[in-house]
Amino acid sequence: MATNTTAGSPVHMNSMQRLAGMFYAPKATFADVVAQPGWILPVVLLCICSLAVTFTFTQRVGWHNFMEKKIAENSRTQQMPAEDREKLVDKQAQYAPIIGYVFGTVGIVVAILVLAAVGLGAFNLTAGAQLKFKTCMSIVAYAWVPFLLAYLLAIVVIVLKPPDMVDLENLLASNPGAFLSSDAPKWLATLLGSIDLFSIWSILLLSLGFSTANPRKISFSRALTVWIVLWIIFIGVKVAWTAAFA
Repeated sequence: MATNTTAGSPVHMNSMQRLAGMFYAPKATFADVVAQPGWILPVVLLCICSLAVTFTFTQRVGWHNFMEKKIAENSRTQQMPAEDREKLVDKQAQYAPIIGYVFGTVGIVVAILVLAAVGLGAFNLTAGAQLKFKTCMSIVAYAWVPFLLAYLLAIVVIVLKPPDMVDLENLLASNPGAFLSSDAPKWLATLLGSIDLFSIWSILLLSLGFSTANPRKISFSRALTVWIVLWIIFIGVKVAWTAAFA
C-alpha cells in the first residue's frame, strides 16, 4: 500500500493495484495516485474496452437497424420520401462504426483532458489548491475506472441478448431512461438517461480524488458540489440540444 515503507522509502501501488483499489479502497488508492501521478493504463484500457463494445455491436448486431430506428424517431426525417430515408440509413450505417471507433479513442482522451483541465481550474481558482495538471489527469483517469466495468458488462449483454433486442443506448439499463416507453419525449429520455449509475459512481470518485489531493483546501463536500453543478450544467446542455434538434 502507499503508506508502507521499505528502508525509509514509500512503496507505491502499481497500475493494476490502483485499478483494483478503485473498487475496494478508493481513498487509499487516490492517496497513492496523488503521491505518484500516472494515468496511462486506465486511459488505454478505457479506449480498448470502448473499441471492443463498438466492434462487438458491429459484428453481432449491425448498424442498419439501429440507424433505421433512430432516423424513424427523428421528427426532421419522418417527412422524407422512403427512398431518401433509406439512402440516409445506408449512409449513416456505413459511417457509424468509424465514428464509434474514433470517439472510443480520441473522444475518451479528450474528455479526460477536458475534465482534468476543468478540475485544475475550478479548484486552483476557487480554493487555491495548487494542483498540477498531471495530478488532475491521473485523478480523472482513475475516477473513470467504473466505466471499464460498464464496458465489460455491455459486451456481455450484446453477446448474450438476441440481436433484435439489443438497445445500444441502454445496454445496461443503469438509468431511469431505460425504462421509458419508446414514444416518450426525446428530451425526457436524454434527461433521465443522463442520471446514470456509473456516472454517479464516477462523480463520487472524482470528488474523493480531488479532496484527497489537497484535503486542507478541498473538502469532499466542496469537491462533490463542484462536480454536481458541472454535471447538471452538462445535462442541461444535452437536454436543450435534444429538445431543439431531435
